[in-house]
Amino acid sequence: MKKGMTLALLTAVILSMCFPLFAGGNTESEAEQKKLVFMFPYDANSPMTLWYQENVELYEQAHPDVKIDIISSSTGDEYLTQVTTKMASGDPIDLMQGWTLARMEPFAEAGRLMDLVPAFEDDPEFRSFLQDDPLSATTFDGGVYGIPLELAVEAIFYNKAIFREAGVDVPTTYAEFLDVITAVRDAGYIPIGLGNSEPWIGTIPYMMLVERIGGLESYERTVMNGEGSWTDAPFVEGAKELQRWIELGAFEPNVNGIPAVEGIARFNNGEAAMFFMGSWSMPTFYEELGDDLGVFNLPTMEDGKGSADHWLIIPNQALSIGSNSKHPDVAVDFLKFMLSPERQEELAKSGLIVTTKVELSADDINPIQAEIIESLARATGAMYPWDVPMGNALGAELNNATVNFYDGADPMKVLADFQRISEMER
Repeated sequence: MKKGMTLALLTAVILSMCFPLFAGGNTESEAEQKKLVFMFPYDANSPMTLWYQENVELYEQAHPDVKIDIISSSTGDEYLTQVTTKMASGDPIDLMQGWTLARMEPFAEAGRLMDLVPAFEDDPEFRSFLQDDPLSATTFDGGVYGIPLELAVEAIFYNKAIFREAGVDVPTTYAEFLDVITAVRDAGYIPIGLGNSEPWIGTIPYMMLVERIGGLESYERTVMNGEGSWTDAPFVEGAKELQRWIELGAFEPNVNGIPAVEGIARFNNGEAAMFFMGSWSMPTFYEELGDDLGVFNLPTMEDGKGSADHWLIIPNQALSIGSNSKHPDVAVDFLKFMLSPERQEELAKSGLIVTTKVELSADDINPIQAEIIESLARATGAMYPWDVPMGNALGAELNNATVNFYDGADPMKVLADFQRISEMER
């Protein structure tokens, strides 16, 4: 498995946009197949959910003898648990949306997912439509066990109208960022919306802070390679700085008790000025806020080793085929349909940054999507969101540990406890 992230991932996905159309027909044997089970997270009215549902409708219309049963009732950690349970029990899943890196690797090693290399060999034109670097996040021991749909970027989204009312601009220094928190609070708004009932959301600002303090080297040594210690200075100081934000009134009181959906609603409704979130939510934010939506990365710290040009980014939302699929040929055909240029163009137009070589014009994407793409083209470094390469169990422990920072727990004690857990897991 390729564990590091290079800038080739950024430039290859963003700049390669041209490819001829291909046709994916169905054979008579496929027409005889009857039923597929398709599992994906459910987030009502999200672009991805709507796109999945449309794919099912269109495919069933074109293939009357195929019935696709959707299993989609949860999201986030609940969905991860549901997938893990179904996989462990051997329940058949023909297609599923999962994740990448260490979150996918156990399923691949256990033989739960189909190796897609034979499908690529049977259809080189299909394979050439897929970017190489994103597939490195779903490749284990030479097999490819999923196709990421999206290049997900975690950033700070902000409400321009609130910034104007508070009399602040997008911060270009870390000191200015702290001033924005104070000014927005004094203007009567929540500076940073956060519902930490799903603790991975609250981990996003912590990851950014640690990188700005210790640079990518700390991330590589400890998160990716397991050679450093979680009690090293950047991790402790990052937690202390997060608690400084809390003292400044950056968040609502008791953020750990606020449901994630309520935190998002605070931002969409114009109650919160900023929100740390992945680009998968950007289409919904843009629909709610329109031209008042903006985006930026956490500024560089004056004495830190990191940079505002270092981004949290990952190939995400990977589609896989279950190894116990009763109709693998139909599952592959449906997978290829969803990854066809026509269907990928629709996904990209929804506001997501796709990982295929789909061709788009400037008129096809919203301005925030374009701004993120331009920012990535200027990036000088990147890191994966930590909980994904760390795997399901240890990643969840990390997210749960960061919850304690918001409760005011001593960072050194929290991180020393997590270091012991990390040593046992690794």
